Parts: sequence; C-alpha cells; structure tokens
Amino acid sequence: MKKLTKTLLCSAIALIIGTGSAFAKGRNKMNTGNKNMPGKANRMELRANDETTSKTALLGKIVSIDEKNGVLNIADADGKETAIIISPFTKIRINDEKAEKTVSDIKKGDWILYSLFNTETEKKIASRIYVKS
Repeated sequence: MKKLTKTLLCSAIALIIGTGSAFAKGRNKMNTGNKNMPGKANRMELRANDETTSKTALLGKIVSIDEKNGVLNIADADGKETAIIISPFTKIRINDEKAEKTVSDIKKGDWILYSLFNTETEKKIASRIYVKS
C-alpha cells in the first residue's frame, strides 16, 4: 500500500507541475506573433502592413528643382507636370547605390521612379525616390 501511495503522490505532483507551467503567464520565446507583446516579428509586421506609403510607383523626368523648399517638378510621359515635396522622411537613392542621397544630388533632366505617402492633403509628399542619371 505504501508503494502505491508514493506512486500516486509522485504522479499527482508531476501532473501539477506539468500543468502549472502550461497555465503560467509570462513571455514565451516561441510566441512572438502575439500583438500585445513587443518583439521582432511585430516590428516587421508593422513595416509590412504600413499603409502610409502608396503601393504604386510613378515615373517622370525632373523639370526643375527647388532645393530651398524641397520641391521637385516632374513631367510624366504625357508632359503633365507634378510638384512633389521632399520631406525629412523621404529616402533618395541614385543609380542603385546603397547610400542615401539628398536633394542636392539630383539634377534637372534625371529620370526618377517615386512613390508617395498616403496623406489626406492636396500636396504630394515623396516617400521614396530612385534616380537614374
């Protein structure tokens, strides 16, 4: 009888310990997809689902540059001119170089591929600009 009691007692303790850890609250390293927990997966998800930038890229040729105000006038294939604003958040790349550039690196007559931020304003603010000179 003593051996059976010890076995049952050990089994009960093991069961309590095993189920207790399953219900314990705390950060689980495997659970990075939880929206309430900060983690690398959530930061990447925010970037992937970021709806502040437009999903379409526009193509044009630079007609004029106003470096002081950070405005580029761009003509599309039909010749229609559009003014886009360069903000501090605009990323500029030239000829597939890895380093980011500034407005002063862009020249009149360069072809650019650009995307805009989705803002509810009438002005168009560039989010990314790729220049091919």
